[in-house]
Amino acid sequence: MPAKAGIQVSYDTRITKCMTSHPDHEICFMSGREIAAMIRARSISAREVMAAFLRQIDRVNPKI
Repeated sequence: MPAKAGIQVSYDTRITKCMTSHPDHEICFMSGREIAAMIRARSISAREVMAAFLRQIDRVNPKI
């Protein structure tokens, strides 16, 4: 469900710890095909991808 204007969205901090060797900036700028291949190969989880993108949103949103 998308957040409404003025409402702070929080997410479970347990999922924000990345257990992969891929820094957030690498994950966030990979193509969808690359990410899907890594998930299929189990070198990264969908949860780690989601957490990386949520952290990227937290970093970028204040600047927008």
